Amino acid sequence: MDLTTLLAAIGGLVLLLGAIARLPTAAAEVVRACIPLLKAVAELRAAARRAFRSVPSPGMGPLPVPHTVVSASSKDQDSPLHGVNQPSEA
Repeated sequence: MDLTTLLAAIGGLVLLLGAIARLPTAAAEVVRACIPLLKAVAELRAAARRAFRSVPSPGMGPLPVPHTVVSASSKDQDSPLHGVNQPSEA
């Protein structure tokens, strides 16, 4: 091993040790940066639960279903299926 290789190895080792020493600080910065993201996700989940909950709020019942009342006479006379699948009157 010549002197140039030895100096390159020492220089590389110094760079690696410097990077390793900065890792805990960098990891702490990443965690600190993720805290607002986690809070935003929690708020989004809470809003989604409020918006899509299955139990309606008081006073917010189901919408009324419109229906029509058909009298017996108009049903029998006006139906396009008058007499189809119905017992014949004998």
